Amino acid sequence: MYKSAKADAIASSYEQASNHEQLLNFAKENSGTALAGAAQLQAADAAYSKSDFAKAAILYNAAATELAGTVLYGRARLGAAASVALTDSAKGKAELKSVYENTSLVPAYRAQAGYLLALMEKAAGNAEAAKTILKAVGSNASFGMYSRIAEQALSEM
Repeated sequence: MYKSAKADAIASSYEQASNHEQLLNFAKENSGTALAGAAQLQAADAAYSKSDFAKAAILYNAAATELAGTVLYGRARLGAAASVALTDSAKGKAELKSVYENTSLVPAYRAQAGYLLALMEKAAGNAEAAKTILKAVGSNASFGMYSRIAEQALSEM
């Protein structure tokens, strides 16, 4: 009964966190919970949408720590990798590749990481590397819409 009441109190506090600072305070006060990770994920998304990619990467990584073992872990890892890619191309490629190759993650997150990695390779003039990745993403039916997007991108190369 105590656990249930505590969980309800945490959920209620999370629902009341409506801005960036409140989300970060909630995450700090409730460290070690999946809802703390969800709050950090929301704060990271806000930082990303404001083009504050360095801050977003930090928040996505913090969210990933809290969300380990949940379906949102891959979402946090993808957000961190994409954020890093926008501030440090080499490191971003490595992080996107890590997400793409991690078979324990939800296929949609892996597919998006692969697609973004292929776009980075293409932009860097590595057309063959981009084609290889796009073929792999395009041929994996479990990658859903990213499979079709990759096939389209490949046909345009």
